[in-house]
Amino acid sequence: MSIEEILIIKDGDIHYGISTEYIDQILRSTALTPVILTTKAILGLSAVSGRIVTVYDMNLLLDSKAIDVANDATRFLSLRGEFNNSAIVVAEVVESILLDEANLEYIDNNNDDGIVALYKTEKNIIQILDFSALLAKGKLVSYDKKDVKDGISKSSDESSKNVNEKRFLFVRMANEHYAIELDILREIMNLPESFTEIAGSKDDILGMMPLRDELLLVSDLRRFFSFDDSINDRNRILV
Repeated sequence: MSIEEILIIKDGDIHYGISTEYIDQILRSTALTPVILTTKAILGLSAVSGRIVTVYDMNLLLDSKAIDVANDATRFLSLRGEFNNSAIVVAEVVESILLDEANLEYIDNNNDDGIVALYKTEKNIIQILDFSALLAKGKLVSYDKKDVKDGISKSSDESSKNVNEKRFLFVRMANEHYAIELDILREIMNLPESFTEIAGSKDDILGMMPLRDELLLVSDLRRFFSFDDSINDRNRILV
């Protein structure tokens, strides 16, 4: 592993370094959609640059106190490369620096705590993080299947094996809650100012809208289920 440039972030008096080759954007804030049945380190999902990413709290991945996402110093880092479906929240961004190999010391880490190297500056020792080990700590919890019969829970033949985990986005219409499998979702968008109406279409079809080089047909599920279809700023379009 060779690191040439890092972004320095800090939490209190502790400084960390992240290789800039994995950082796509540094954002002040982003809207989060909570996802249940995940570890505490996963804050939720967010739409960043046309893709849905899983957002992690870096402090919780490091077994520290949760970051205050409302703090002015807090930043969201969207990632790229092999981690392009992820983003992390950090307490504060300091600066990016080029590394001097003479001050860089790689460490043999068998504890999977995410620290792969130490870098010494005039004022601080910076702990450099490895995303592979760090994000692995925030993966979904594994659940076993159970058969329930006559009020007694019994393990099935598959209970000794991990089942395939699926993630869902939970949405609400009226007082009803629904789940949509996350694998089929591409983007979460705000409503546009208007739609291009389609003559003779069904009542639940709002019309067409452009999305980059595509035209999307937009259906209102609330109308389909005969719910209240009034517009408010919490409404979203799911692509």
